[in-house]
Amino acid sequence: MKKLVLSLTLIIGLLSLTYAQDDGEPLTSKKGFIVLPEAGDYAIGVDAAPFITLFGNLAAINNGGATYNANFNFLTTNNTIYGKYFVDANTAYRGKIRIGMNNVSNGFYVNDDSDTVSTVPTYVEDVKKTSTKTIMLGAGMEKRRGHGRLQGFYGAEALISFAGGTKDVYEYGNAITADNTNPTNAFGFFGARTLEEKTGSTLSIGARAFAGVEYFILPKICLGGEFGWGILFSKTGEGNLKQEQWDGATSTIVETETPTGGSGQFLIDTDNNTLVTGTVFLLFHF
Repeated sequence: MKKLVLSLTLIIGLLSLTYAQDDGEPLTSKKGFIVLPEAGDYAIGVDAAPFITLFGNLAAINNGGATYNANFNFLTTNNTIYGKYFVDANTAYRGKIRIGMNNVSNGFYVNDDSDTVSTVPTYVEDVKKTSTKTIMLGAGMEKRRGHGRLQGFYGAEALISFAGGTKDVYEYGNAITADNTNPTNAFGFFGARTLEEKTGSTLSIGARAFAGVEYFILPKICLGGEFGWGILFSKTGEGNLKQEQWDGATSTIVETETPTGGSGQFLIDTDNNTLVTGTVFLLFHF
């Protein structure tokens, strides 16, 4: 953290020497570029921590003592895209959006229980397929005021998100039979083995007030941070667990389905940079 703060201070100190003084006219760089956002400008944000860390490590990198890759990261750990539109120099609409779907399939080889004659082990494959989906939307307005390159902002926003729940589907290479009621599997199931497991979908609605500060280190490029206070309500529906096992009484495979309970949450709290993965964000205006 100390390295981050020192690096940020050094960046601001060095770059502040490159600007013209504010004399009532729009703030410009020595080359005549307008520094602060104007009406009609758009902005997109990324996490600044990788770039600040890179700057702080430049001396070590130049001496061959360290390597570091500065990558563009989304402003949140859940890959939400964050942007602004400026109505005028002191007012901006801000929005967030995420629409994500993820499908993963993993295969695992286990012993083939039906092969009782081979002298070398033979294998079958168990498969686990996992799917998730998420939709998140947010919108708000911010007001701005400041002197020169240092700009403060404040405002409010509303957010709504839908997480479709996690669905795990299992496929097995070894079948359940009368002679093998507990076949070998890769997932550690004994007796009843899972065919499908699904958590309930979660709907979240929230609103927050926020305040922060930005410093324009280059024309239309700024570093900033943000704090907020808000409320959040979320509701998670019931899930479902589907299993199969051998029933000795009927000498058949029996499938069962068991609902899993849902949950709810109501939260009122302050937050520290909930929009960013690090402690400082970087905004590009165009």
